[in-house]
Amino acid sequence: MLQQANDHMTAETTHRGERVGPAGIVTRLGGSAQPVFSICTMVTNWDEYDGCMASFARGGFDHQSCEFIVLDNTAGNRADGYVALNEFLQAAAGRYVLICHQDVVLIEHGRVDLERRLAELDQIDPHWGVCGNAGYTAEGWPVLNLSHPANDRDVLGTPFPVRVVSLDENFLLVRREANLAVSRDLSGFHHYAVDLCTVSDILGWNNYVIDFFLRHNSGGTLDASYDRSRDAITAKYARALRPRWAHVITLRPFLLSGSRLHHRLSGVQRRLGKLLGIYPRDGVLGDPAKRPSRSSTPMRAE
Repeated sequence: MLQQANDHMTAETTHRGERVGPAGIVTRLGGSAQPVFSICTMVTNWDEYDGCMASFARGGFDHQSCEFIVLDNTAGNRADGYVALNEFLQAAAGRYVLICHQDVVLIEHGRVDLERRLAELDQIDPHWGVCGNAGYTAEGWPVLNLSHPANDRDVLGTPFPVRVVSLDENFLLVRREANLAVSRDLSGFHHYAVDLCTVSDILGWNNYVIDFFLRHNSGGTLDASYDRSRDAITAKYARALRPRWAHVITLRPFLLSGSRLHHRLSGVQRRLGKLLGIYPRDGVLGDPAKRPSRSSTPMRAE
């Protein structure tokens, strides 16, 4: 027990840095003041993290081009994946925010390769927001480009890059310019990349699997917490993407919905409203006496 305590104190001393981010729970260990890449990791095992970062250093991710930010969960979960991602994304100063698991190891590609892939992606789609090494297309096809315990070379869905609707959390690269975040009302360590890609899509950015091959020394965890997380994100987006009326100061509400039928019915209602005088004409805003109050007849049927 004493040896474990000493090991923990040594790790804390070795990985000491500056607290950054809105909540002050992530630590900037060092690196460039004007980084190209902000490399961010949730840490539960410093030995694994050091092995991961040693491989990044061999791959050219040095202190002249990168900064290194961690969330220290070695003494217990200070924060979950959703909180950590938002802290990383707000604390990072790099042009690209690279968020990876501590058990990732670079084995084939390095910084020069990644910069080349991103330059190619810029040419193909200047509106890419997030990329990674494993995900699924909108049609439900897997796209993979990594090594893991079950397959030393799991490459599927070539040629890269491939546009996807979801990515795996082991390796994510976020374009800081996209100004992305994940949901406040979700928690845990699963599906935060699905949430990130969904937010990216809603904000007008696209997501890709790219040709950046590495080793992930884990096959993932499918337990009861995974099922709870899936149920939570499903419920969240059923609520978040519900059809809703947008009431605006011009007093002409319109429907926001992904349903084509809803759009058609909304168009019909809008035309009928104008025809029957339910929607106010131009000039109402300039005449306070004509503005509807809470006691007035609603401008749409409930």
